[in-house]
Order: sequence, then C-alpha cells, then structure tokens
Amino acid sequence: MVRRSTAVLLSVLFLILGLAGGFAVSRAISPRDAAILSNQEEGDTASLVSCAVETAEALRNGDFETLAEYIHPEKGVTFTPNTTVDTASNLNFLPDALVEASESTATYLWGTTTDTASPINLTVTDYFASYVWERDYLSSPRISVDSSQVAGNGLENVTEIYPDARYVEFYATDGESNWSTLKLVFEWDSGAWYLVGVVHSGWVE
Repeated sequence: MVRRSTAVLLSVLFLILGLAGGFAVSRAISPRDAAILSNQEEGDTASLVSCAVETAEALRNGDFETLAEYIHPEKGVTFTPNTTVDTASNLNFLPDALVEASESTATYLWGTTTDTASPINLTVTDYFASYVWERDYLSSPRISVDSSQVAGNGLENVTEIYPDARYVEFYATDGESNWSTLKLVFEWDSGAWYLVGVVHSGWVE
C-alpha cells in the first residue's frame, strides 16, 4: 500500500513537472520561432500576411527586440523613406545592429525628402515615427499583397530591387487627399519569411 501511494505521488509529481516544463517551453518560444515550428506551407500567402501583421505589431509597439527576430539574419533590412528603393543610399541594418541603433541618440542619413530634397537626418526612433509608423496601419482594412494600392510621383521599383521577394502593403488615409503606405518586403528562407525591406510612400498636401 505504501509502495502504491508512493508510485501515485511520483506519477502526479512527474505530471506536474511535465506540465510546468511544457508551459515554460511555450513561454520561452518567441512568436517568430512559433511561426517557424508551425511547419507552414512553403511561401504561402496566408503565412506571408500573418508574418507581415506580426511584424507590423512590433513596429507599432516600438519593440525592436521582437522586430529583430523577423529581419533576415544575413541580408538585414533596408529602409526606404520615399517610394523608390535605392540600395546605394538607403540604410541597411542587420538585426542586432538595428536594436543597438534604436537605443542610441546617434542620427543617420536615411535619404532626402521628396519635396525639397532636404537630407533626412534622424535617429532610428525618430525615423520610425516619421517614415515607418506615422499612421496606425493596423487599424486600416486596406491591405494588399504584391500590389500597390495607390501611385505617387516616385518610381515603384520594389519588384525590380527585390526579385525573389514578396510584399504586403498597408494603406492609410485621413479621409482627404493625404495618404501613406507601408510596404513590408519579405523573402522566404530556411522555412520562414524574413523581412528585407521597409518601404514608405506618402502624399501630404
């Protein structure tokens, strides 16, 4: 009887430890790792949109640690402030470098403005506030895949610069003629989508 009680107690103990261990593992797995472990169909549109929304949430929250998990580990991510991608002048950051830069007060030259061709000298956080998440794109129902919803004056060259990528475009407007879009460009690599480009476009009167 004593042996049976001991065995039962041990079984319950192992069960509790197993559940606790499973909970700890699930808590430790990041959203990015969970997406990879879900064994999604290679390059499917549903997983692309899901990854874009998760990336957008990190952008909205200013969560650079989470954002870094979505950035391509070798190619990094290139930021384009005004429609036309120019790899010679647009800044590129590897995941860890972006996190480090986001914690700094150093300014970077991101490009030039479309109206006056003035240099865009901003910190990472200020650039994000002005040329990445200046509108709440997640509140907009207008999301497109591999197509632009509105055309500005700049050359749309995302598909030429990123021939092996796909993109999700978020569109937002103030209800008048002012609008902006945010293209999140991804490449499929090693069983997951990775962010390689963030392209901002807009028109303000």
